[in-house]
Amino acid sequence: MDDDLEVKLDDVLKKNVEIKDFLDSLTALHRRALSRGESEGNAIDSNVYDVNMIRNDILIAFNDLVSLNERLIHFNGKINSEIVSVKNTRVKYLNLIELENQLLVERSKWEPQMSKSEGENTYEQQENNTITINLNHRDPMNKYIELIGIDNTALNNTDNDIDNDVEDRETILNSLNLLNDCETRLSKNINNLQMILNTMKKDMNFVNKEKTIINRKKVFEIDKLNEKLAKLKSKKIRLLSKIGLNLPEQHRQQSQFPSLTYFNNDLHYSNILMSTFSINQSKDSNNDDIEHNILNHAIDFMDLKIKDLQEHLSYKKENTNSLSQQRNIWESVINIINELELKTKNIFQIHS
Repeated sequence: MDDDLEVKLDDVLKKNVEIKDFLDSLTALHRRALSRGESEGNAIDSNVYDVNMIRNDILIAFNDLVSLNERLIHFNGKINSEIVSVKNTRVKYLNLIELENQLLVERSKWEPQMSKSEGENTYEQQENNTITINLNHRDPMNKYIELIGIDNTALNNTDNDIDNDVEDRETILNSLNLLNDCETRLSKNINNLQMILNTMKKDMNFVNKEKTIINRKKVFEIDKLNEKLAKLKSKKIRLLSKIGLNLPEQHRQQSQFPSLTYFNNDLHYSNILMSTFSINQSKDSNNDDIEHNILNHAIDFMDLKIKDLQEHLSYKKENTNSLSQQRNIWESVINIINELELKTKNIFQIHS
């Protein structure tokens, strides 16, 4: 491995995680190989080649980890710069969230509101806006009914035979006067109501036309708010891409997205930093859901990245010494085993 400092820090961190995982798998494989050799007794020689290969691979992995760790030490300045960059991005992202929340509150004011029920009108009614329906025709009508009796009216649902009615002329004239008075009053009230109805219809037409105009203005204002929200979202996405947090491309097949959990405490921080950020999604999830989850968890991601980078600064030098010791011990173990195997082989050759 060369010492080219132009290599990206993220690439080195990713390689470091990969080799650690590979070393863990080699260790488990070596343990199984030894167990298999013990169970086969005299057939140990058949596994010697495989075991030696595994041991050499483990030594190579240790060498790579030491080399990578030394390279990470050279990246300390870049790590500090990266921490500052992520912290600045975090502040900017929070500012964008605050602006976004303000716009969302503003947009919510344009959402349809429930109309007020009768009796909840908040506008103060003036006296000249009050409509009074006059039923003054009832007075002469009731007097007429009282004069001739309800049984002698159309309310009785019987045909009145004029020849059988015995009424004096004065009663007839009074009845006619009362009915004429009632008719006059009713006609006047009906005309007044008709005028009011016509006025209200005109007002309704005016309101509908004005409402159409205002609704167009409302849609225009909502579109402006949505445009501002879209710009804020684009700024958030650009900020996240600068720190290695990329959102899935639009219109890609959902099956192409890896199903990974990035906020599981069991995962190493380096795995979080090096993996393409994603969210666990069900088969019903779509791009918008994934994008929404990523944007919502972006601050968590930045906090994890800052913590991970700070940890790299704190333990990499000590870790190099520890890795070097482990590498040297393992190399000594291999040499001792090789010497023992050679001596054992020579002994068998002497006695054969």
